[in-house]
Amino acid sequence: EVWLNKHLGPQTVARVTPEAAVALVGIGSPYAVIAYLQAPDHALGDNPKAAREELLLASLRSALDEIAERLGPDMAAWRWGDLHHAHFVPAAAVLADEALRTRMSHGPTPIPGSAYTVRAATFRMEDFAAYNGSSFRMVLDVGGWDNSRVMNAPGQSGDPSSPHYNDLFPLWAEGKYVPLLFPSVCRSCAKCGSPTGGARPGASACSAAGFRPAVAARPFFISRILTI
Repeated sequence: EVWLNKHLGPQTVARVTPEAAVALVGIGSPYAVIAYLQAPDHALGDNPKAAREELLLASLRSALDEIAERLGPDMAAWRWGDLHHAHFVPAAAVLADEALRTRMSHGPTPIPGSAYTVRAATFRMEDFAAYNGSSFRMVLDVGGWDNSRVMNAPGQSGDPSSPHYNDLFPLWAEGKYVPLLFPSVCRSCAKCGSPTGGARPGASACSAAGFRPAVAARPFFISRILTI
């Protein structure tokens, strides 16, 4: 990721793109860069293949130098998660004092992925912090609805003092899910005398009535939208 996106792409663009267009092209699409380097033309000079080899080695060298500066010289100890991390800070945190702002924020925590992988997590080039990705994930089994899975990071509650404000954040970072139980599971709530009007009353009430409890003893809501 460091080599391809931050070094190989920009250095290729700088070598083959007209100067007036370099700022517009930016770092270049990795797909376009790789496709071009597979069959380089005379934009790289009179000997495109030799120039390509020099470009590959120079960009790899600069990428290794940057990683070593950030993570130390031991390549065996390098981990993508030591660079690439998620830090959730809700927009309202700017209005809070330091203590509350800390409770409202989540991370930083290591995460995998990039803009071009499964579990996509686009990152800033200057510090590799993720700024775009899926905080909400859902897998639906239309043939067996109660087999469905969901993740709503960092938690189901919008109250920073609640234990459910950020309890899903570690699971989200690991790529895990929790069960998404549909109303068919809790239609029996009326039979147990729950005053919830069809909403799930919680594990204790369901268990006492002999029914399966809801997800984490909480109703499922998309409680808020957070920025990374």
